[in-house]
Amino acid sequence: MVILLILLVLILIIAARVIYELHNPEIRRYLFKTDKLSPNDKIRIAFISDLHSRKYGKNNCRLVQMISKTRPDFIVLGGDMITASVLANKDDNTIDALNGLTNIAPVFYVPGNHEKKLSRSSKQAERFSDYMFELECMDVSYLKNQKAVLTEKMYIYGLDIDTSYYKKIGHKPRFSTDILRNKLGKPDPKAFNILVAHTPEYFDAYTSAGYDLVLCGHYHGGMVILPKVGPLISSDLKFRPEHSGGAYRKHGTSVVVSRGIGSHTVNIRLFNRPEIVLIDIRQEG
Repeated sequence: MVILLILLVLILIIAARVIYELHNPEIRRYLFKTDKLSPNDKIRIAFISDLHSRKYGKNNCRLVQMISKTRPDFIVLGGDMITASVLANKDDNTIDALNGLTNIAPVFYVPGNHEKKLSRSSKQAERFSDYMFELECMDVSYLKNQKAVLTEKMYIYGLDIDTSYYKKIGHKPRFSTDILRNKLGKPDPKAFNILVAHTPEYFDAYTSAGYDLVLCGHYHGGMVILPKVGPLISSDLKFRPEHSGGAYRKHGTSVVVSRGIGSHTVNIRLFNRPEIVLIDIRQEG
């Protein structure tokens, strides 16, 4: 009886913690220094990924206010801002968030697997068309294998890949640095180049391509993070996924993986709060 009572208390504590985390995003900050900027250049980027049409307050005002208070120069969206499922169609929540964000700073949006899936769905063609129309009206820059200029010395590249690269089971096509360069070209070595690629799965291809900074999402931080074990399972069912959240560095390229700001289907987060990523980029020294 005592053991059952203890188990019940533990379950209630865990359930309360999960509910708290799902509704209380945090801000995670990173600072990167480079010799490619001028002394007076101090760029701040707010990066969010995987909203999945989640709602934080009326019209997503809590999310918008949190980002507004950080005073970013640019806002970057790393994909999966909506959920492709017909049953999970709450695009208005995302549109409310974007409406608020576009009043703060220029917004650059790179598609994830859910945007890609929706764009290829004949049954939801009207829904996707309406969504893209809303983005256009709000002057959101939607980067599908495109490059945009942030400042004279800073460029952002948005990678869009086929849904086959996101398969949960079965054979996936090989993704390489050559494929990445065929889609986006080579980054300018004299500029600070940012690549936004939704999934961190192709980490090695990204870090071999000559970018200064890569921004990813997709894995939702591993959903549950266990002490001494780490992230448990990714959104594409990888057990103990690598590069599921945080900052990494390889071949002179820094990679930041967002743990995501929302969730879908399996709405569980434990020791893994939703996050807004704040990135400051300054001159070396």
